[in-house]
Amino acid sequence: MFQLSYDNANNVLLTRVSGVFREEDIVLADKQLARFVARYGPAPVLMDFCGVKRVDAPLEAVVRRAHAPSILRGETCIFIVSAEPAYSLSRVFAAHQYFKHKIEPLLVESPREACSALGSTNLKFELVQEDGVMLRERTMLGVLTEIDKRGLKIFNRVRSDLRRRAMSTLDRHAPRQSRQAAIALSDLLNVGLKTMQVTDVDLAIRCPGCGRETRLAQCAITAARRTSYSCRTCATSLVELAPVADPASAETTGYSVGGFEVQTSADIKCHGVILPKSG
Repeated sequence: MFQLSYDNANNVLLTRVSGVFREEDIVLADKQLARFVARYGPAPVLMDFCGVKRVDAPLEAVVRRAHAPSILRGETCIFIVSAEPAYSLSRVFAAHQYFKHKIEPLLVESPREACSALGSTNLKFELVQEDGVMLRERTMLGVLTEIDKRGLKIFNRVRSDLRRRAMSTLDRHAPRQSRQAAIALSDLLNVGLKTMQVTDVDLAIRCPGCGRETRLAQCAITAARRTSYSCRTCATSLVELAPVADPASAETTGYSVGGFEVQTSADIKCHGVILPKSG
């Protein structure tokens, strides 16, 4: 579980991870910090891992993040790690970040040591409330995690039959040239999926206009500045994808995935996992 707090008087950020530390915590921390920095500017950050009970993030994800550019623009970063399992992981991160960028976080064992390192003993943090953008980010990450989990269980049992039935319909109705030129929602979801790959055959939506449930692979698609999916029965717009110039600072009303804003007019289902309607 990831949380972000801020001491406005001293301009210091605090991130806290508790319980099970997963790869999505890394992604969510990056997105929330990037959004905060884009809106308010950089600040020193304390990263508290004392509440971590189990690490479920793959080592390669930690190494990949250590090699990526820093979001903090040169500001001080202090890891608070008092014991395993987070201590060894923090050491690995620090070593890789130093190897790649010649910078590394300071590792301390307590919040008091962290405050002392910043030259302050009176830090008062308030929880940063997640806005609609970040709530949708958290929702999307949860959906992608569930698709990965369920996809591994049902892949051989269901996927081939769904693909065969949906593609037979697509062969009769879909305009191939338009579809080939368009970015698909499944393309964007696959950017965030780790073990499962989906196609528009796997994504179902119930049209709010006529009530008909359809697979996105069976929808009419138009591709211009936006990619639009519409119902073949009543032409109601179902899904719209539009590129976002700066996802970290953009004020969107849809989901942000793979550099695109995703607007959905109804819930989307993928093998029992539901992505709620956006907006």
